[in-house]
Amino acid sequence: SNILRIYGSLTMINDMNFDFAGPVYFEAITTGHTIATAGNGFNNNISFQGFGGGWTLADSLYTSGILYFQSGNLNTSGNPITCNKFSSTTSSSKILNIQNSNIYVNGSNWAWNMNGENLMLLAQNSNIHCFSNNEELFKHYNQSAYYNNVFFQNTQHGWPNFYGGGSHFNLFILGSINSINPNNGWAYIHDVNCFDSIISYNRRLYIYHADSINFLHCYAYTRLYNSTHVIQKAIFEQEAYIEGSNKIDSVWMHGYAEISQNNTILFDSIFGEANINGNTSPGNNFTHLVIQGNSSFAGENQVQYCKLNGNATLSNDNTFDSLYLRPGKMYQFGSGDTLKIEELLSVDGSCTGSIILNATTSGSQAY
Repeated sequence: SNILRIYGSLTMINDMNFDFAGPVYFEAITTGHTIATAGNGFNNNISFQGFGGGWTLADSLYTSGILYFQSGNLNTSGNPITCNKFSSTTSSSKILNIQNSNIYVNGSNWAWNMNGENLMLLAQNSNIHCFSNNEELFKHYNQSAYYNNVFFQNTQHGWPNFYGGGSHFNLFILGSINSINPNNGWAYIHDVNCFDSIISYNRRLYIYHADSINFLHCYAYTRLYNSTHVIQKAIFEQEAYIEGSNKIDSVWMHGYAEISQNNTILFDSIFGEANINGNTSPGNNFTHLVIQGNSSFAGENQVQYCKLNGNATLSNDNTFDSLYLRPGKMYQFGSGDTLKIEELLSVDGSCTGSIILNATTSGSQAY
């Protein structure tokens, strides 16, 4: 039959050509086995499926097909793996040690597909590289795990989805610094994960649910969608939307900014136009807010320190401890609405520009 089953170690040499075209099954049920390919590659799927088996790579492992890791102990020993897909979907007891290795997966439709149940993943100093732009690309599910770095490296138009399954990731990167493109398709991050850093160079990014993120830097359109993320520092180079009940220590927003519902932000510096729209109690809460462009406030918002350097419209229920307005700009207040200033309102004009205060509807009063 056109199937190769190996019950021990495999050693190839440089002077051989491995042209076997069928699938290869590693069936050992004991540990201590090695795989040395000497630069030869597999031409079909390979599967590690011996219960209790253990395999260590002596050099690189390449297959043009799918690598199935179904049971046993696979140790890359710092060597690289290249495959079409890396799939481990069984609930059998498994140890996957990819420490210090680069894993390259070139396929689509769950190119990385990992069932975390009964899995011990050792991934220190490892890098997983995904090259497809397919809609379903990376999936870890059931029990969480600790990953190191994951790269989505395709620079073409597409909609890759990332499901972390509640896992921890050191670094997650979309594209590269040499492939910055704010209009290069979408990417979606799902589940409740922990990230040390996320950098998106070439994808418009949606981030769902309730991730914990130390550092987020996005070069394209970004949306924190109806979420409850906890973020230490964020930088948005283009249009960005913060929706939900997110908690952010500091954020720099260089394009259009929209912040809605019940977010808590300690420091927010917005360099473009802004729309601040809080829900009815508790609404958005800012400790320090500076907006360089024109802005609009609606709903319920509470701000301790606020400096508005552009024209602004303030409607509904807004409360400021200190509000600073800029000469030469117009500030409109919602007709019949009450603006609350707890401590300081600075409305100093200058010789070159007056500050204009009026209601949004002529003849109506704002308070």
